[in-house]
Amino acid sequence: TDVPADTWTQCELVYTLTEENVTNQAAMLTVQGTGTSTLYVDDIHVEIVATDVTLTSREGASAPTLYANVNHGAAMIDGVQYETFADALAAVPTDGTATTVQLLEDVALTAGFTVAAGMNLTVDLGGHTVSAVNLSKMSGSTAPIAVRGSLTLTNGTLDVSTTETSGYYAIHVYGPDSSTKATLELADGLTLKAVVATGAIQVGNGTYFGDLISHDGVTVSTSRYFVYAYKGCSVTVFGGTYEDTVETKLFYLLGEAESVIYGGTFTSVVGSAQGGKLFNGTAGLVLKGGTYNEKPSDSLIADGYEVVDRGDGTYVVIRSRLVGEPTAFTYVSQAEPDK
Repeated sequence: TDVPADTWTQCELVYTLTEENVTNQAAMLTVQGTGTSTLYVDDIHVEIVATDVTLTSREGASAPTLYANVNHGAAMIDGVQYETFADALAAVPTDGTATTVQLLEDVALTAGFTVAAGMNLTVDLGGHTVSAVNLSKMSGSTAPIAVRGSLTLTNGTLDVSTTETSGYYAIHVYGPDSSTKATLELADGLTLKAVVATGAIQVGNGTYFGDLISHDGVTVSTSRYFVYAYKGCSVTVFGGTYEDTVETKLFYLLGEAESVIYGGTFTSVVGSAQGGKLFNGTAGLVLKGGTYNEKPSDSLIADGYEVVDRGDGTYVVIRSRLVGEPTAFTYVSQAEPDK
């Protein structure tokens, strides 16, 4: 657009921001023209930006350049930005209202946090990383992240590490009272890294209870247990990839913690002192799928299913084959191990 000198002219400038942008309002932008005058552009709506934005006109090298300096927070709820992740968590209601906190940048926690009773929280990590290094455990908990309500984690990385030597998990899931369960759900795109003394996730504590649900598309790497669950709690795994790096079990299930594995790949280092690689406490465990680097006991296999040796050091649980059906099969995916 040509704007004459010393003249106030209204015009419309249309531009597109990439990088999926941000909800914020830049009340005034300045445009430095080719001369000495400064032009003003009012009412520019910018949708989410994680960094300062430079907008350059497509009209040619001599055309003006727009600079949009947009401040942004660390997290957002329903289009409202919060300066810190902790600020966003403080805004989550405790009346059961489903609430999503979306991260806008990587976050290094300086203190642990509790998902309070009544919270129905999803944290969409937005491809970012939340790191928690040597944080103190929450009061009454064995972890720096305590879940007493409902928490779903998706689409990013949670990295928890500590030099503490005992009784330390990354996440502890336990309800606010003996009759109300807490819930942790690990959803597609989540990577959980836990370099901790005891394990990635503790479910319950013998007095208070919880449920753990983990989906396909989840990756867990833990120095010790993936999950340590108490009687009265449940663990359900639909898929994902799970591995530990220390001679221990991936699953430690006390009493009759109800647990069903429908799919997933499970790799545990050899633990000669453990009497097996994968499971400790199996009274409530049922396998209806999954690939394991140790042959599961026949007593764990659900009716109508069987274990097949794949010949590469792994074993897959599939639906039972018909009499006379060939033993060779094509393994399609973790979610469909019987095809």
